[in-house]
Amino acid sequence: TRGDLPAAEAEWAPLAPIEDEMRKSQRSGVEVATVLLSHARLEILRGNFAAASRLLDDMAAKMAAHHQANTDDRVVAICRAQVALATGKFAEAIHQAEVALQISRNAAIDPQSSGSVGEALLWRARAEAAAGDKAKSRISAQEALPHLEKNMDPRSSLLAAARGLVSA
Repeated sequence: TRGDLPAAEAEWAPLAPIEDEMRKSQRSGVEVATVLLSHARLEILRGNFAAASRLLDDMAAKMAAHHQANTDDRVVAICRAQVALATGKFAEAIHQAEVALQISRNAAIDPQSSGSVGEALLWRARAEAAAGDKAKSRISAQEALPHLEKNMDPRSSLLAAARGLVSA
């Protein structure tokens, strides 16, 4: 549902009451993290960055309190980069993109050809561009391109964004 708010709203509808029940019963676990992350991604699409940030913080606190590993750390870092970028915190956006990049490289079967690596590089490029560093942004986008070209649909919005930053 990348960028598709109506589809994201439809996917979220059956999860909303589950989140309410989980919060009332103070549940924790991987399922709770997944639901909170889904809700945070929806709030990002809605442009409600404060709510998204609160949800990500809540999820992280629940995971830490129960000493749980979070298999979605890369996605959380990307979401945090999106929130930071949208709220003008460009240094934090770059940092979160770097966190996602490191996680992606460590998890990649082939770190030279990974859609996750490409996505993290693209978010770094976006943050660098927003911070006014067009040269770094272009380099990050150029680095992202081979990853995205090898692993994404040619019509992918991520691929188009990377190409746009390379030519900017």
